[in-house]
Amino acid sequence: MSRVLIHIGAHKTGTTYLQQVLARLRPALRSRGVVFPEKWSDSVDQPGHRGLYDALNAERIDAARRDIAELLADGAERIVISAEDLGYLSESSVATLRAMFGEESVSIVYYCRRWSGLLPSVWQERVKHGATETLPQFVSAALASASQLSFVDFDRVLARWRQAFGRDAIHLVSYDAVIGSNSDIAAHFVHTFLPEVGAALGGVADILGTQPNRSMTPLEVEAVRALNALHGAGGGVAGAAVREWITQGGNALVPEALLSAMARHTQQLELSDAMHGLEGLHAALAAKYRDRLVQPVPSRGLFEPSINRVAWIAPDYTREPATRDALVALYDRFLLDSGLPPRTWAVST
Repeated sequence: MSRVLIHIGAHKTGTTYLQQVLARLRPALRSRGVVFPEKWSDSVDQPGHRGLYDALNAERIDAARRDIAELLADGAERIVISAEDLGYLSESSVATLRAMFGEESVSIVYYCRRWSGLLPSVWQERVKHGATETLPQFVSAALASASQLSFVDFDRVLARWRQAFGRDAIHLVSYDAVIGSNSDIAAHFVHTFLPEVGAALGGVADILGTQPNRSMTPLEVEAVRALNALHGAGGGVAGAAVREWITQGGNALVPEALLSAMARHTQQLELSDAMHGLEGLHAALAAKYRDRLVQPVPSRGLFEPSINRVAWIAPDYTREPATRDALVALYDRFLLDSGLPPRTWAVST
């Protein structure tokens, strides 16, 4: 395996969890000659190397070159860099990064995930950060522009890295195959790409007691989405404020009557990995990259196609006057608790 290992995502494949595990393992990694840099990290909770992406994306080339030169001069046997946003770098920025590593051997690690599970996860993440579209609306828009979206057609990401680092540098992980084999994402990463460390540490997740981020329930997602919509209607800035408020206060913030009304409007959206041309896209991606898969390898393609029935809340519950009033009252409490100006506009019926 190469001296330098660059993990570039994708989003919603356990990346933050993996980075948190690697950060907590820094002393053990270092004692075995592996460095997971502290530079470029946003915080203790977000230990990925977003700062490297920011430097390259903003063309702060000298600073990035200096940081990498210091890292290479450190004398570590292995260097692990992990930031899912690196997958968004332009072709020229990836080429610049390749040049910074000179003659060093570099491996690129990318996790692919079946779309029937990925699309709901990406939608939920968007809602967490202020989006207002429902799940069917998001899926419909994503499929209509699939060839332009790197999280759907991930060759848009891999092609840039393949061109700069070479095809043999690409190592693809089937996220669903790992999960399907009852393996932990972090343990699999360490045992696969840092085998000398994995053999010494054993089960990474068991040692740390670390757990991946919990997904929100359909009711939680809808509460955040509906409040996002009200916030946007009043001219509020889209962002994660609503989700953070809900998370801090727990489900007790949302009145039981409102939750019950939402629950009565629960629907199921069936997502298939063969819908709207995805079957052909999967075949094309598999033809190009299946031989770059690491174990476990699915029996066909890059993952086993599946059908996923996802629960979501249809927003027509807001047509009920009492329910709408409860939602508006909840929004007013959000404004008060957040120190924002009170609502001065009427909510349309």
